[in-house]
Amino acid sequence: MSIYIELAGTELVMNREDTPPQGISLSSTIDEIIDKHNAFLKEHLTVIHKLAIRVAAVHGIENPSLEKMASSIGVLKAELEQHMHKEEKVLFPMIRDLDRGVLPLSSVRGPINVMFLEHEEFTENLANIRILNDPMKEALYSCEDYLLLVDELTVLEKNLGEHIAKENQFLFPSSIERQNQITEGIEMARLASGQSEFQETEG
Repeated sequence: MSIYIELAGTELVMNREDTPPQGISLSSTIDEIIDKHNAFLKEHLTVIHKLAIRVAAVHGIENPSLEKMASSIGVLKAELEQHMHKEEKVLFPMIRDLDRGVLPLSSVRGPINVMFLEHEEFTENLANIRILNDPMKEALYSCEDYLLLVDELTVLEKNLGEHIAKENQFLFPSSIERQNQITEGIEMARLASGQSEFQETEG
């Protein structure tokens, strides 16, 4: 079974077989994202950026792409930090409300659209960093800082990929689905209340 949700003009498919097991709540998924993924990013982004700057300072003259790579990593770091702030301060509290059956003051669709688009940008930025890095591998194979940087980037890409998958494939579609359920429930209750009042008036 698949659920189709329109996000940022794109049909996002949530395959039930790809989602966490039944019984995993929206709030517990958020906790996992914060503890496993956001915490990782907050710790490692600074390390990665400092390594990139250090490697560029030592080898940048012979390999100009290193400075571009360090700059790109700096941009990615700033964007991810802002992204996490919006998640933790705006979107996640709204989703926690939905998980408790409470409709937030505004729809989650807007913030989710923003997050979805930013996920695409992060994926593209990492791909560009990989392209900048590829020519350096043979020239800098003996530089310990460079090798550590490559390892850190590999782990970052894996962790961020898992983070994005959990949100795009489960958390976001499930949140919109939950919002729809609550909205429909409120509307049905309102209609039932109106019908009851009408019957009492007629009686």
